[in-house]
Amino acid sequence: MAISKIQRASVSDEVYNQIINNIANKEWKPCSKIPSEVELAEMLGVSRISVRNAIQRLVGQGILESKHGEGTFVSDLSLEGFFNSMIPLLSVQKDQICELYEFRRVLETGNIRLLADTITDDVIADLENNYKEMQNHFFEIKSFVNIDIEFHSIIARATGNAIIANIYNSIREALYPNQLIVQSTFGTKGALKYHKLILDAIKNNNFAEAEKYMDEHMKMTIKNIKTEQQKIE
Repeated sequence: MAISKIQRASVSDEVYNQIINNIANKEWKPCSKIPSEVELAEMLGVSRISVRNAIQRLVGQGILESKHGEGTFVSDLSLEGFFNSMIPLLSVQKDQICELYEFRRVLETGNIRLLADTITDDVIADLENNYKEMQNHFFEIKSFVNIDIEFHSIIARATGNAIIANIYNSIREALYPNQLIVQSTFGTKGALKYHKLILDAIKNNNFAEAEKYMDEHMKMTIKNIKTEQQKIE
């Protein structure tokens, strides 16, 4: 077994890392039972508290599963399940907001390309209804932001790719407060304009144009976020 005694000060983190490594290296396979807290503490040369803290962290992330009276097992995670369980735990710091939106720019434009192969009349209808809701809540910022984000979620789900849908669903919480700041400062007109351009291009089956407008939309959002950050600094 690929495990060794720990010498560093950050004991719980090291226990965590060694468990992760054993799972990644297939030493502990999905659905298999891992050693008990007592056994791991002895193998690693650490306290049971350090082991327990690491295991609880991994259980919270969905990587391990604790079964009462049976022990702790490696979860049987599919690839999309792995992303779904891990991404909500990512802590986005203030200096990483632009990085999140740059990632979103890549994701959103890529989603348009995939949508070209999966588009249906129902998806178009959902996007049209969403746009009408945006118009109806033009002056209600909090509602508008939620509807704005849902527009992009509809596209993510419509790609038919479960991993993409889970990733987008996972970053929604990080997007909302920043979208709220941007649209409270710069208004909702820009978002409404680009959503209409994207929607019309999709309806006309012009996905190259839809992708272009999506990219412009994301670049404008990033620019606005950077402007606000510079004011604070």
